Amino acid sequence: MDLDKFFKRYQVIFLLSAVLVAMLTIKVLYEDNDDQKDETLTQTTETTNISDQPTTTPRQVEADSDYPLWSILPYSGAGWTAEKYVDKLTLQIKLEGLKRDAAEKLIGDWLENNGFDRGSHKFMFVEEEE
Repeated sequence: MDLDKFFKRYQVIFLLSAVLVAMLTIKVLYEDNDDQKDETLTQTTETTNISDQPTTTPRQVEADSDYPLWSILPYSGAGWTAEKYVDKLTLQIKLEGLKRDAAEKLIGDWLENNGFDRGSHKFMFVEEEE
């Protein structure tokens, strides 16, 4: 068999073999560097002093002032439940066998216990479904 014909016939195999050898060489060369990078990152992380407190964004401040009780909702009192905010400073209140006037007094007490004025929030009352 002629050597020229042999190389033409198997040129794709030779090309793929060369690519394979190149890829393996690169993998072996960079394998050691990955270990060094991991050690460098570990050392950097250990020596970096990062504050544990998250930064406050303007949107977060606005949300906290418009929906200040969101973190403790839903809250159940005697005969009523503050389920969620339906709008800015407007709570959805589900009555559970309690009259609206009595519920408003109890909800006002709850607001004062959490550091808010009685008139700071509006209420949207929902009757309990049976």
